[in-house]
Amino acid sequence: MAMIVSSLGIEEFDRRLYAELVHCIAMDLITPFEIVGGGKTTGIEKSRDSAKGKSGRWLWHNAIGTFERAFEILHAFPGFEPVDGGGRPVAPDGKLANVKLVVDVDKITKCVLADFPAKVPELQDVLTAFIDLATHHGSISTSRKKFQIDPGYDALFVLLAQAGYVGKIGDRFRWTEKIGPSMLATNHWNSNGLSFADTYENDLELIWQTMPEKFKQDIFFKPNIEVSFFAFAYSTCWLGDHWDLTKLQAPSGDRITISGGGFTVCRDLVDRFVRKLRPELP
Repeated sequence: MAMIVSSLGIEEFDRRLYAELVHCIAMDLITPFEIVGGGKTTGIEKSRDSAKGKSGRWLWHNAIGTFERAFEILHAFPGFEPVDGGGRPVAPDGKLANVKLVVDVDKITKCVLADFPAKVPELQDVLTAFIDLATHHGSISTSRKKFQIDPGYDALFVLLAQAGYVGKIGDRFRWTEKIGPSMLATNHWNSNGLSFADTYENDLELIWQTMPEKFKQDIFFKPNIEVSFFAFAYSTCWLGDHWDLTKLQAPSGDRITISGGGFTVCRDLVDRFVRKLRPELP
């Protein structure tokens, strides 16, 4: 869970960065979510459409770690009203509810700045929530190489560049070491700052070849592939070069965050390895 801190003493620049991150998280819960939910699993095929984010729209909570991070952040800021499944206002009381926009999404940045909360999640946690959601949708790159962004991120990346999280090269950006903690927390970089996107094909081979056989059979060779369970196991048991399945047995009451990256890895393992052995798969 995000660490909550006093906003007293937070500089104006950081407040702007907070506000723009919250705006982008909200945007990423509107257009890209609809594209992915409509059967598209990679990439954005059109620009993010703020016209879909009018006041009164509900943002539905998806019970995986990527969305839990995002909704936890939104609960902490103005512009969003927690609601239950019937649209009735609720108190978050530590639980993650759906939210309803109380202003148009294009006005979120100004709304947050105008009524900045007395207590906020740490900036690092907000940044990590943004990275987790945007990379889950394929909206931004996790590579250490240069990349382009959707125009909807322009204002945010100006601030990220000023804060030292990215360098700007012409019309492209490149992540710096400063983004490392968020990339590590979302399973996109390792502890040495190497991006799994840059070595992904080799990583898939290692993940598959070192996977314990019984676990492999239980996940991929039953009638229905256990995608969610794999994502959980990947988030907790894949240690970068080997599996430690003893971590599957978490102490009672522990909260495990499932990174969205595990779903992508599962899909790619199926495409690369499993389909050859299960030609009946759609």
